[in-house]
Amino acid sequence: MGDRLAFSNGLVTLAACAALIVVAFGGHIQSLIPLYAVGVFLAFTLSQAGMVTHWRRHRGAGWRRRACLNGVGALLSAVVLVTAAVTKFVEGAWLVVLAVPLLVWLFLRVRRHYDRVRDALSPQAALPAHPPPPGAAADPAAVLPQQVRHLFVVPVVRLNQAALRTLAYVGSLGQPTLAVHVSPEEQEASRFHDQWNTWGNHIPLETILSPHRVTVAPLARYVRALRRGRPDVTVTVVVPEVVVQHPWQRVLHHRTERRLRRAVRRVPGIVVTSMPTHLPR
Repeated sequence: MGDRLAFSNGLVTLAACAALIVVAFGGHIQSLIPLYAVGVFLAFTLSQAGMVTHWRRHRGAGWRRRACLNGVGALLSAVVLVTAAVTKFVEGAWLVVLAVPLLVWLFLRVRRHYDRVRDALSPQAALPAHPPPPGAAADPAAVLPQQVRHLFVVPVVRLNQAALRTLAYVGSLGQPTLAVHVSPEEQEASRFHDQWNTWGNHIPLETILSPHRVTVAPLARYVRALRRGRPDVTVTVVVPEVVVQHPWQRVLHHRTERRLRRAVRRVPGIVVTSMPTHLPR
């Protein structure tokens, strides 16, 4: 019920694995007892050994007695664990013997990933050791906000209310802005240019020809080329978005923002967002 997806996704995964085990063993409780015994005494052994480590680290009053008590518990649990794993290996204990090392390896990889993310996103990592020389490209994440240079790109399929609202919003920010139209043929591109000039040509327009009516791929290539040509500029793509009333209506509209975000997510310095236009009720 909460927002912590690590909890909700973990519960769903645990339930799915439990259901798979029950189906694999045919629902026979007798067949699951070796699996249960090995898992329980493995947890006892790890918990008792963990308490020994806890007492050795903190060394409070009477820690030696407590550590010895937990050490004896860990030893006895380990003896039962090894005995059950050997004698009941072919009866189902093999699943725990194989799964536990894989889970430990997976947990270590997850922990390593979170450590890398924490180090990369720490405030100290964003501060440059030396200021960049004049004229050199600066990482937007490592400079002050007023030092970030912007270029806004607005994909325009047709001049409707959604596109006009997006163009008006981006134009009000007072930053360099460029409109991009992907057209399947020269005639349609020419008609769109005429409409653009009739609107007022307030923003520079670039046209990309895509004969197969593919829009996201050529648009992504164009945005990546802009970023390569101007590495000192943060390119922000603002996609006009139509917000519908019912979930089933979403399949009737192209999810250009999500597809474009997936196409350029590995390129630094590119931001993809949307300008929502809500349909009247």
